[in-house]
Amino acid sequence: MKSPLPLIILALTLCLSSCIEGDLSPGNGIAVESFAGKWDNINAQTNSLSRITITQKIPGQVSVQLWRACGQDHCNLGNYTSTINDLQDGKISLSLNWNDQPLALGLSLYEGGKLLLSAEDEGNKIFADQFFSRPTTSSFFQQINVNDARSVSLAKLRINGSNNELNFLRPGTILIYQTNEGRYGKIQIRGNDDILSLRWTTWEITGEIYQESDYLPLKGNAYYDMDRGEEDTGESKSLSDFLWIDKGKPQRWLEPINTALIAVYHLG
Repeated sequence: MKSPLPLIILALTLCLSSCIEGDLSPGNGIAVESFAGKWDNINAQTNSLSRITITQKIPGQVSVQLWRACGQDHCNLGNYTSTINDLQDGKISLSLNWNDQPLALGLSLYEGGKLLLSAEDEGNKIFADQFFSRPTTSSFFQQINVNDARSVSLAKLRINGSNNELNFLRPGTILIYQTNEGRYGKIQIRGNDDILSLRWTTWEITGEIYQESDYLPLKGNAYYDMDRGEEDTGESKSLSDFLWIDKGKPQRWLEPINTALIAVYHLG
């Protein structure tokens, strides 16, 4: 079902224009975690922009993903990024085309733990304020479902886990992957000190949970099958999805192999 107010995203820039007392302090920059998460529209009469997902995929950058109602589901409208240096006082600004008209919108934190989406021109009457909330009873990792995973652009890239400023495998970081057998999954880094440890979920192609575990320690220089969440000790390594290479803390990386793919979803 098409939304009654189709969104055609033209461009997105992030900037700040005001400070939310008690949440952000002037001059201290923006706390990305104050915005990070899946936010669902709580306006009963609104069914065009149904969800906003805010993440940080690389250091110094914020990503905003927009969704619209698609029948009983949510359809991805696109993912856009800007540097944290563009942020100034706690507002994320969106420049888009709303119902065939250009419109500047702002996302800001609101009382009661809500996210407010409003027109930046107070005189603009074509867009009413909309409020979004995120679950407080579950972590960001728990909120991510198979449809979120399918919306992520995956690649055959090494993910650096070395002990330096380019370390992407920090505790709390969330990764999305597709296994050698075509299943999607998510990983959250539990720790990356003497060993790399994960919590993980792999979904069946149909969307049900296939396998999951709250703890998986990875041995250095070993191959892992993420369909089953175990080391692949077979000679051919045909079941392997990742190789964890550990040459000491300055040289560590997680590398997809065979046809597996991976991406950072949110940095811890």
